[in-house]
Amino acid sequence: MKYSPAYLLYATRTPRKSKKLHNLDDLAMKKLWRSIFFAMWLADLPKVHDELARAVAKTVHRFGEDDAVRRWTLCFCRTLAAEWARLDKYRLDKYYLLARHFVRESLAWCRAKDWAPASVDAFAAAIDAGWFSAPKCPDGPRLHYGDVLLEALVEFEVPPSAAHRFCRPLLNALVHGSAPVATRVLDRLAAPLADVEAMRPLARLVQADVHGAAAAEATPSSRRAALYAAVKTLSAATGDRSAPVVCLLYTSDAADDTPCVDLGGRRII
Repeated sequence: MKYSPAYLLYATRTPRKSKKLHNLDDLAMKKLWRSIFFAMWLADLPKVHDELARAVAKTVHRFGEDDAVRRWTLCFCRTLAAEWARLDKYRLDKYYLLARHFVRESLAWCRAKDWAPASVDAFAAAIDAGWFSAPKCPDGPRLHYGDVLLEALVEFEVPPSAAHRFCRPLLNALVHGSAPVATRVLDRLAAPLADVEAMRPLARLVQADVHGAAAAEATPSSRRAALYAAVKTLSAATGDRSAPVVCLLYTSDAADDTPCVDLGGRRII
């Protein structure tokens, strides 16, 4: 069965007992999201594109199954990533608004599912696959997800385990992401967590992940100092010092095969 964008927007205004959209196949979802993208493109008045963004975001509630939500969210992420390069400064804010509302409504959908692990993972896995694991995705959507996530987690009082799953794509970016994304994660997620009393359990989980990223071999050496500084800040807030902050010493020449370092004739064991 085919659905038009107009039907989807109508469906968001009908009672919850109306027909679910879980029988949409991937091709239909891709066509709908591309249509929605250009509908947002043409919605120039602030009131119009705000109402459209809110209505589109609510379409997530029309899917009853976790896999359908995962596919719908993945199509949204991939559509936004694919079209991001064509956005100019006059239209960019409209798509930031759409992404913000979509994240909020997705958390509302997970809350309606009582934060079931399968439902939480359906959304988080789609965000990861569509934006963070996709090699050709621009940094714009990733940066904006980092901007809006913590505020949404606080607003919806997300349990620590579920909140940690939503944060995982960002935390993985500390190792594998670009420098701007890693910096944004520290500035907009890790640092503010230290100041939010209600989020202390999540702060402990994030602290362990940031420490793991700082110690990971794949982490660029240029960002280790900032990562260890973030661990120190989180540790002071949570009182959890189980993950010690370590200092690594490097030299320009290898000493030899012995377990030590040669520093100008001095040998550190």
